[in-house]
Amino acid sequence: MNYILSPNILKFANKAAKIPGIKYLLKPFYYSYKKYLSHKRTQAFLKNGHRILKEFDRVMNENGFHYSVFAGTLLGAIREKSFLKHDDDIDIMLFYEEYSSRLHKVLSDAGFRLVHRFCIDNGEKGLEETYEKFNIPIDIFFIHSDSVFQTYQCDFQKCEGCFSFKESMEKYGYVIARRNEFPVSKHTHRILIDDIEVNAIDNAEEWLACRYGIDYMLPNPNFRDDGSNPRMNIWKDAHAVFTDF
Repeated sequence: MNYILSPNILKFANKAAKIPGIKYLLKPFYYSYKKYLSHKRTQAFLKNGHRILKEFDRVMNENGFHYSVFAGTLLGAIREKSFLKHDDDIDIMLFYEEYSSRLHKVLSDAGFRLVHRFCIDNGEKGLEETYEKFNIPIDIFFIHSDSVFQTYQCDFQKCEGCFSFKESMEKYGYVIARRNEFPVSKHTHRILIDDIEVNAIDNAEEWLACRYGIDYMLPNPNFRDDGSNPRMNIWKDAHAVFTDF
């Protein structure tokens, strides 16, 4: 079972929220349901997360793809030597030069299903893909390079007032892209997440300090991505496309 809101529920909630007074009445239900879904995703992750990461590592290494754990998964590996307690997905990094139809085939043959994709200029300027197996999402962030910065990676946001990326596409024809201009090493080494060996970029500590602050080794329950990081900027000239599979 996939623990997501169906498009029909999202559409209904979006329309209902525009009726005066209804948004306030729906708020307790919305946040209770969101908390319930988060709990279900976390439970599924605790059950299958380690197994899926171990399998992903094997498939990538056997087929010569130079991946690294990334973002929250990298933070957990370095700081906790495990997944973060609230994790419900796996974050992975690949350089865009390794993107190919072969990558899709290798993952598909191993049972990893492509769920959705964000791209800028057909992926040439920005790309993120999410695969899934046994309800465990794997977000693959592709590292690009241009004349502005040697390595950057994009993440994506819904347009204002939209409940979903699909609605953002239907209403505006694009989703918002943000450039994260952090240094990413092409070299990796093996580290442990619990008892699983995975690849990690050689400059993991530098990347984590850029993304989460110099005190990233101290758990901060109040940490929020509030848009204040000077190296993470909305890419105003880029209109990203979201595709749901």
